[in-house]
Amino acid sequence: MKLKNSILLMAAAASAFGLVATSCSDDLPGENGGGYLKMRMVLNSDVTRANVDDQSLSDACMIYISNSKGLIHKFQGVGNVPSDLWLRSGSYVAEAWTGDSVSASFDKKFYKAYQPFVIEQGVTNVVLNCKIANVVASVNRDRISTDMLPQFTVTVGHTRGQLEFNADNINTEKGYFMMPNGDDKLVYTIEGVNIMGTKFTKTGEIPAVKRAHEYVLTLNYNEQADQNDVGGAFITISVDDREILIEDDITLLAGPQIEGIGSDISAPLAGSAGSFGDIFLGASCFGSFRNFNVTFSDASAFGVPSAEYDLSNIAPASETALRESGFSWSVSTDRPGQTHMRLKLPAGMLNRLTNGAYSVTFSATDSNGYTTVRKVNIEVSDAAVLMLPVEQNTVRSYSAKASINIVKDVTNPGIRFRKAGDSEWITSSTAQQNTGTVTFKLTGLQPATTYEVQAVADGYVNTKSERFTTEGIFTIPNAGFEDWSTYKNGSKDIPFPGTGSSVTFWDSGNQGSMTMSKAITTQASSPVHSGSSSIKLESQFVGIGIAGKFAAGNVFAGSYVRTDGTDGVLSWGRPMTHCHPVKFSGWANYRPKAVTHSKTDLLPEGQMDKGTVYAAVVTGPVEIRTKASNRALFDKDADYVLAFGQVIWDGDFGPDGQLAHFEIPLTWKNPDYTGQMYIVIVASASLYGDYFTGGPSIMYLDDLELSYE
Repeated sequence: MKLKNSILLMAAAASAFGLVATSCSDDLPGENGGGYLKMRMVLNSDVTRANVDDQSLSDACMIYISNSKGLIHKFQGVGNVPSDLWLRSGSYVAEAWTGDSVSASFDKKFYKAYQPFVIEQGVTNVVLNCKIANVVASVNRDRISTDMLPQFTVTVGHTRGQLEFNADNINTEKGYFMMPNGDDKLVYTIEGVNIMGTKFTKTGEIPAVKRAHEYVLTLNYNEQADQNDVGGAFITISVDDREILIEDDITLLAGPQIEGIGSDISAPLAGSAGSFGDIFLGASCFGSFRNFNVTFSDASAFGVPSAEYDLSNIAPASETALRESGFSWSVSTDRPGQTHMRLKLPAGMLNRLTNGAYSVTFSATDSNGYTTVRKVNIEVSDAAVLMLPVEQNTVRSYSAKASINIVKDVTNPGIRFRKAGDSEWITSSTAQQNTGTVTFKLTGLQPATTYEVQAVADGYVNTKSERFTTEGIFTIPNAGFEDWSTYKNGSKDIPFPGTGSSVTFWDSGNQGSMTMSKAITTQASSPVHSGSSSIKLESQFVGIGIAGKFAAGNVFAGSYVRTDGTDGVLSWGRPMTHCHPVKFSGWANYRPKAVTHSKTDLLPEGQMDKGTVYAAVVTGPVEIRTKASNRALFDKDADYVLAFGQVIWDGDFGPDGQLAHFEIPLTWKNPDYTGQMYIVIVASASLYGDYFTGGPSIMYLDDLELSYE
């Protein structure tokens, strides 16, 4: 069976207003030869219009254009892709993705596209085919009656996540999986009770799975088999591989666009009373405008009869009165399927305004139900330079960005700042610009400190202050592993880095390995970077004879929750100050050995072991389970990860008997997150210890640190 469906993504033509898309390129038409790129994006899926969130997929879509030198253009949101994109002649690659990249989900899907193309003179048309990037799995139980199998669940997953199909969803849900690197199989486990009351567990795997394929597990019941077999011999499974292809087009449209023409309306428009010129705006949508509301913050000040108008449904008398005030607009449907509007805030209206702050808000809703809101802020002042509010998402622990509007022709416009309450100011200025908006980066600030900032120029100070408070910092507890203690687990004393009788920040796999009276993570007196001790992570087989398991020497920020048979259930992540570290560093020595135990094809026996250290900022504690049938591992690409950085050593690190310094940059993928943050720090002497794979490798760590800007 082939599922056939597709979605066509279309961007409103920004060029209708002469709008310029943000990009990384300084290419200009007419230089060195070139042509225009026209793109359309087709999104392949097994979904129908009824369950597609058009707007979210459109807004989330990332489009990249690159050549052999690197990235040329980057667009976020279909609505920001220009209808005609000029490029120099040559070879390029277009890439796109949209949706949610989640290890395992019943509803979150992810789509990717990759298309090489060549630009020559004229117009090049490129279809960017965004195929579903998930491996899809579903379960069919129609051949088994409820009498034969009154109770059962089917768990399907890979090394980083799994989904459970049960009586409520087994014939309706599909599971969407993003496969980890190096893992190309889905593992399934069927657990339940049959007609004889026999509890059973049956496992299997689907090898060599492919993206954009659905694997349907059909369950069959064999009444001739031994009904008391706890391995479920009476259940047989057949797997149907269904490729997901396209056939029908569904159009996914960008929402309305509202932009300034010849002016940037994202920043306040500033000037002295009587100095403003006309302000023009352009708006565009697919279909028609269902509503186009214009709201004036002060009707009397702007000289209009009412504060709010719906230009799409305005009464004739109201339209006449609004146009008589000087405000004007026109509507065009020259392009099939699109509506364009041009609006003017006239100079005469703006020059009525006295000193103060005003705004005009534009809210457009199209016939598809999508809404876009833009606000034009207007600052009227006799001041030569105006201080703009400091945006919190530009404030970090030791730095911040502050912007000014230059209203009049001045010399050396700039800013001055100080700690709130201090008497001395620090001044920064620029002689390169004397109109528009200028942004300054303030450095050398102190964490968790309130500052005030003012706009200045030669011979002039605007004494109106803006205030902001820098972020704090988070210091890693016991980062030098000087403090050690033990906690009780039954009759065992479990060593851990910390003080007291319970884990506070650091923990390790010692609770599991100490069931065999072996600690895999211990205090070391040498080598050290500072103080008197470091931490030693020693991978080893824990057991007697063949009874036991390989255990990786490890340490992590979090806690060892419990032992599940011979496997561990962990909680990774500790609460941290809301801040944005940019680097994780420390001192280490690593000596890998050949792999002696392997439970995964990722690192067979005989190959050299690998060690790893990584740090992440996440939205909450992450549960880790190492049991193969119920495994859940850390996924650096998951939605809960805000920032991540890692180092993997595949050979010796550091001189013999000494520690060497390492640095790991932290890459932020969601720096604007405002909720509680948690820090995850993990080190393992065997990279694939989660799969009980590695050799007798040893890692030492000391003096871990987070750095900020």
